[in-house]
Formats: sequence, C-alpha cells, structure tokens
Amino acid sequence: MNESPAFRAGLKDGDQLIQFGTLHAGNFTDIKELSIVVQNSMNKPIRVTVLRDNRPIRLKLIPQIWSGKGTLG
Repeated sequence: MNESPAFRAGLKDGDQLIQFGTLHAGNFTDIKELSIVVQNSMNKPIRVTVLRDNRPIRLKLIPQIWSGKGTLG
C-alpha cells in the first residue's frame, strides 16, 4: 500500500494541479519555486487545489521524510 505524503493527502492519478501553497497559474514561472515551497513547508501542511473530473478539490499535503523517494511521493 502506498503511504506517501501525496497518497495520504488524497492526490490521485489524473489530478491537475491548479494551486500549490502560494503558487498558481498566475504567478508560477519555474519548477524551482515548487521545490522552495516544499522545502520551506517540511512537516507543515500545504494547501493544494487540484482539478478532478472538472471540479476543484482542496487538499492538505504535508511534505515529510517517508520510506519512499522524495518528500511528497
């Protein structure tokens, strides 16, 4: 069973990320920005909004060390 932080937050295959913390389509310019948000939010919830089946879904994702790769999964 997948126990990654992304899985525990409720993210699913096919979700389209539309907001990640303070980042959204209107201010996102570089993938490095996403990495900075994750690094600055270790063990703290990040508000994430995804588009799933044409509906926005709000989730809380907590970056943390786990048994798999990365801090999100």
